[in-house]
Amino acid sequence: MLSALQRLLPIAEKVIDRRTSLPILKEICIQDGIARVTDLETMLVMPVPEIRAYTISVTLLKKVLATRPQNLFVSVGEDQKITISYGDHKVTYSSRNTDEFPALPGEKFKPIGEWSRDIFQVLATQARYCSRDELKASLTGVFITQEKGQLAASATDGHVLRMQNGLDVGKAKPLSGIIPTKPLLLLAKLARGHTKIGLSNTHLSFSLPGDVTMYVRLIDEKYPEVESVVPKEFSGEVLLDRDKILALIKAAKPFVTCTTHMSIWNIDNGDGRITVDNLEEDTRWEAPLPISESSGEGIKIGFDLGLFERALASQQSPTVRWKYTAPGTASVFTEVGKEWDSGAVTLLMPIRITEEEVTHEQERGD
Repeated sequence: MLSALQRLLPIAEKVIDRRTSLPILKEICIQDGIARVTDLETMLVMPVPEIRAYTISVTLLKKVLATRPQNLFVSVGEDQKITISYGDHKVTYSSRNTDEFPALPGEKFKPIGEWSRDIFQVLATQARYCSRDELKASLTGVFITQEKGQLAASATDGHVLRMQNGLDVGKAKPLSGIIPTKPLLLLAKLARGHTKIGLSNTHLSFSLPGDVTMYVRLIDEKYPEVESVVPKEFSGEVLLDRDKILALIKAAKPFVTCTTHMSIWNIDNGDGRITVDNLEEDTRWEAPLPISESSGEGIKIGFDLGLFERALASQQSPTVRWKYTAPGTASVFTEVGKEWDSGAVTLLMPIRITEEEVTHEQERGD
């Protein structure tokens, strides 16, 4: 039992929600030879050499295992009193009713394929672009579609959209659903080699090392039609030096207006310039853009500087292709170079440049 709890605790700590108002969700449930931990969204299940039924607080177990005991024994008394004996020490506590612990998903799971560890790493990267607004439930997870041996994933908070295509999943069966971010980040740390995936009407299951199974409840919402916001034609494009632009953004950040983080990007005849006007403090910060190449028409477009930084930071290549259509349309960022081509596309929504900002820019220019 000691070995099983030592393996389970580090994972259990990452699954439980310490902010929950339901005390039983801060417990490990031992029942019928298995241990369960859940936050209602994710459930970890692991076989243990114990047929009795009781719960152990994750916090209590952590204190016990912190002493690095050589042995551990559990005694079950009356009135749900549990005693854990370890070394020369023992601690007694009241177990919670295991019948009140959330049950295992009752649906039948069908195998749908295997994902490599690299797949989980990519999906974890996608998770960074999801919304944290619980009122936008569909945007709080990564939307995945799997068909014909290829997996695609989309993530957005409504401002930055990152789409990942062309992930090879072999002979995997069709799948479509929204996976919450928390389990994706955990799976990226736990998965090894190839992980078997199962699908029910409401959950995915993942077979992990150490005979651990993770059940993840899919988000039951309709995902937006993201393909509809992707521009099909572009009026111009430029190649940007990723690191130099990120350095410019870092230098410009202290000068933005706190409410909008507004920045104006001006591309004209192969030259580029970024300006940051702070109307509250009546200041302007500006700098030339390091453009490698440009083609097509120029543009003057407004962006939230922090969002532009996030869109650019997702690119892995040293050179990034920025394609645009109009000041009111999403811009598209992709990686440049065959060795960097991951199939990822990042969209950034612009900010409308107001008449006040145009006037301020013209006055400053004069």
